[in-house]
Amino acid sequence: MPHELGIFAQESTRLWQQHAGLLQHDPKRRRHGVVYTPAALVSMLVSLVFSELPPGNSITILDPSCGTGNFLVEAYKRMAQSIQSPESRIKLLRNSIFGCDIDAQAVEIAKRRLWQTALEETGEWRPFVEFPHSNFAAGDALSLLPADDSHYLFPGAGWSLWLASVFQSQFDVVIGNPPYGKRRLTSAQRQYFAPSLYGHANAYGLFLHVGIELLRPGGLLGYVVPASMLSGLYFQNLRKYLSDRCRFRAIVQFGKRSGIFESVLQEVMLLVVQHGQTADPYTLRVATVEDEKQITDLSTFFQICQQVPSTAVLRRSGGYGLIHVPARQGAAAIYDKYEKRGVPLTDAKVGYVTKTGPIVWNRLKALLCDEPAENSRPLVWANNISYYHFAANGNRDRKSGHLQCDERTSPLVTRGMCLFAQRTTAKEQRRRLVAAFPQEWEHATGSFFVENHLNLIMPIKGTASLPPEYVLALLNSRLFDFIFRTFNGNTQVSATELNVMRFVVPDVPIVDEVVRLVRQLQDSRAFSQLKQASELAERLDRIVHGLYGLTPDEIEIIESHTRRAIE
Repeated sequence: MPHELGIFAQESTRLWQQHAGLLQHDPKRRRHGVVYTPAALVSMLVSLVFSELPPGNSITILDPSCGTGNFLVEAYKRMAQSIQSPESRIKLLRNSIFGCDIDAQAVEIAKRRLWQTALEETGEWRPFVEFPHSNFAAGDALSLLPADDSHYLFPGAGWSLWLASVFQSQFDVVIGNPPYGKRRLTSAQRQYFAPSLYGHANAYGLFLHVGIELLRPGGLLGYVVPASMLSGLYFQNLRKYLSDRCRFRAIVQFGKRSGIFESVLQEVMLLVVQHGQTADPYTLRVATVEDEKQITDLSTFFQICQQVPSTAVLRRSGGYGLIHVPARQGAAAIYDKYEKRGVPLTDAKVGYVTKTGPIVWNRLKALLCDEPAENSRPLVWANNISYYHFAANGNRDRKSGHLQCDERTSPLVTRGMCLFAQRTTAKEQRRRLVAAFPQEWEHATGSFFVENHLNLIMPIKGTASLPPEYVLALLNSRLFDFIFRTFNGNTQVSATELNVMRFVVPDVPIVDEVVRLVRQLQDSRAFSQLKQASELAERLDRIVHGLYGLTPDEIEIIESHTRRAIE
């Protein structure tokens, strides 16, 4: 290695390490949702995208939140691996690699890393001034698209000139790990992003929108994104925006939330889409990565990927679109039976609707009381609900079991019969769907408050609703837990997701048998005899499996990927 290149490489490494150390303590990191991507995930996503590209073609690649250049360096290495001459490698940089980031120092490090990568294989030194600096800019990619300069988050001639010279063109590939977190938008930006927005704007959804707009027809976008976009009302417009404009090429999930990003507990996935729709059937690659070798060894990773029809992934239920990832063999067939045999919870044949508990306790602290007081009502907390079981004993400290009525809280009182379901659960828990029906307590109490971390499932007036015990049995079944895990990518169990869960409406004798078994299981004495309770739960699961026509092999898939609720 030439002396000049060695000095340049040492200085680049020093700046890179210094920046990484400063970033850990930088408050801007949290504010801008900045988390740098582990090398193994970078390699995996670049490999997924390049596997979809036709061989031999020259391409242009943009990372609109490039940070210190992890994705661009990896992509450049793959593109330049057969090129030896400095002139050709620099030409490749100039013609193919583009990036921007809100962190100016990170952009500078990215450029230095790319220059080092371009030259170290040649054994020659070229001054850094020859780097195609105009391919990079320090700024916010979310300000690229509004039409006039007054709307830019970073107004000024330099930024506008860079936009005109670089971003007016379209790219073959847009790749990266966009920032996550809520963003405030100008009225002009909100109008522009309206097709993909629902409620508050999240940075990664905006970057998806920007990325698609900057692709040429047939171009590929590959992002690391939160798995929360798979379902939920909050991202329904984003899912529609993508499915209306793109073909999905790959979705890769991870079996664990922890260990992906340092100090971040975030469920993420790799998403690859191709700009342009088609009326013809197509397939895409899906996988669930369960261990470290599948992350670090690309050959092992590609072995666990499977091709599935897009119709098995892009689903609709009750007018609501979601992305179901049948990453395990046989999961798509199970979902098909579940979908075809059942109807949504809100269908008149089932007759229930889910609502979120309305009491946000930390806004009403002055009205909380440990014991019943004048004009107070019991307050149901999330920790009061477990699998088929209810205990009205206050919060986790066994306090604040009641809430007083006033002009703010009186309209929020719940009356009548309802089921309760946990609203916040994690994939590491034994069950994602956890519900109870305290019928005797509700009847004795008459009215009560429900805290915001619970869902209420209530009969719809005027419908021929099924018995609540039957609805409870399906919600608490291993089948429903399995189905929910295939499309939910966060810790929230939303009312919208529960409303589109699909229930079989069977003959009366089956309903009666389920109700009888549920009442036995609800008996508190059964939970003092775990063997009896476990047997009752298994009998209910067998009935549910039969209702959906599952085969022994399909039942084995469910049982191998879910856990008993009582052991």
